[in-house]
Amino acid sequence: MSDLLPMDRVRVISTGEELVVSSAHYICLESGKPRQMFSICRFVPEGETRPLFYADECELIHRHDFRPYKGIRRCECGDVYTTMADHMPPRGDVTWQ
Repeated sequence: MSDLLPMDRVRVISTGEELVVSSAHYICLESGKPRQMFSICRFVPEGETRPLFYADECELIHRHDFRPYKGIRRCECGDVYTTMADHMPPRGDVTWQ
């Protein structure tokens, strides 16, 4: 498995644990070939580090297909993750630098 995206649901093959991908931009080069790694959406107590998982050790369970729905974007599975803020006009004047 590779090319995971944020908010994908995956299952760790060795343990069966189901996880939700938070950030999937990590790459491990220790084995000589690039392996995608990802962090997960889970509360981490202060002082602890967020664990990383290898994408090729997981199987994709569900990838959300976000569609507009009354001012938010949601998947047909019913999970709601984001507003449509990228389509909303800015509140004040915008300056480009």
